[in-house]
Amino acid sequence: MSLMNVFGVSHSALTAQSGRLNLIAENLANAEVASSDPETAYKGQYPLFRSVLQAQQGDGTGKGVKLDGTVEDTRAARSSICRCVIARNS
Repeated sequence: MSLMNVFGVSHSALTAQSGRLNLIAENLANAEVASSDPETAYKGQYPLFRSVLQAQQGDGTGKGVKLDGTVEDTRAARSSICRCVIARNS
């Protein structure tokens, strides 16, 4: 693996992690947004990563990683009212 390949792998990893951090920031920014309907409430996003292989040489060596998309959290939305009642009763 040449030095330029190492830089390419590092670049792809940093780009993927930057996308992951953007998702975390979005999740934190919307964590306390109120919604009257659990179906329309904000649901967190999780990143999907995919490794990129070097197909030209056929040796299957790694070429980097890519943010392949996001997955929405499938758990039921939590109500902030329930958390306040629980906190008050403890």
